[in-house]
Formats: sequence, C-alpha cells, structure tokens
Amino acid sequence: GKGKVETTARITVFVAIGQIALPIMLLKLTSNILFVAAAVMLVRVSGAIIATIEALKTLKIGLPISEVWKPAAASLVCLAVIGFGKTYAAGIFQLFGLGIFTVCLYALVLVIVRAVDIGEIRTMVKSVIKKS
Repeated sequence: GKGKVETTARITVFVAIGQIALPIMLLKLTSNILFVAAAVMLVRVSGAIIATIEALKTLKIGLPISEVWKPAAASLVCLAVIGFGKTYAAGIFQLFGLGIFTVCLYALVLVIVRAVDIGEIRTMVKSVIKKS
C-alpha cells in the first residue's frame, strides 16, 4: 500500500541526505578522504540493510542468520588480507595480484563455512568460460 512506498521513499531520502551532508561535515573536521569515503559507504550500506529489513518485513520472509554471517565472515577475512597486503604491494601489478588472490580467498572461505559448495563454484567458472 501507500505506507510501504512512503517508507521506501523515507529511507532513500535519509540516505541521500546522509551522502550529501556527512562528507561536508567530515571534510571540515578532517582532510582524510579515505575516512570520508568510508563514512559515506557506511551510510549507503546502512540504508541498504534497513531497506532490506523493511522489504523482508513487508514480504513476510525470514532470513536465516547463516545467510548473513557466512558471507560477512568471508568478507571480514578478505578485508583483513587486503588491509595487511596493501602495505606490501608496491605496484599496480602487485595490487592486481592481491585482488585476484582476495577473490580466490573469498570463494575458499565461502566453501569452508559451507555457504556454497564446490560444485556451485565449478558451475559459475564454467559459465564464465563459455561466455568468453
């Protein structure tokens, strides 16, 4: 109904205002552009999470906690690797290699925590190879 549309519009407006106002305020406090970008990303992610929760409530769909924590755990492992690895990656080729390694690590962690099975990854790789 109308209330659902208004809720979605409110979320979108608050995220848009946050994406505009937050950088302006933070840039007055700090000149660290990475800090400001991370804050804006946090606003976007928060808005997406709130919108998803509202959509799940509206559709009356339950989301098992394992569907959330497994990809989150894999992402945190990869974030740690990138944070540690970027200090040692001197050039663009090393950063590119770090990116490839991180993607592979993400897939491996998803298999380890049983978020996906190896068969799903094989199917995805085969479909990418066929399209090339």
